[in-house]
Amino acid sequence: MGPAASTKPTIADLDRPTRRVRVERCVCFDQPFEKLLKLAREEGLTLEQLSERTGCCTGCGMCKPYVRVVLTTGRTSIPLMNGRDLNAIAQQAEAQARADNPG
Repeated sequence: MGPAASTKPTIADLDRPTRRVRVERCVCFDQPFEKLLKLAREEGLTLEQLSERTGCCTGCGMCKPYVRVVLTTGRTSIPLMNGRDLNAIAQQAEAQARADNPG
């Protein structure tokens, strides 16, 4: 097993320089992540409520793990990653938020 196989993705991976394409919107509904994050924060929307309101994540569904990362980390430009890594990063951000704001 090589080092890459044992390395878990982290929130810091979102900010590292990369040659990968960056994902910045829900393509199906042309919804920029920056706009989605602003709306979610201003109105306290969950991912499901945001989807109902804007249509994001309801077309092909490929942006759903990205939108989850956007909502949990506040970042609106995410390197192209697989869903497993995106979900791991979102889980880390959720755990960190719970630790920072207990109760």
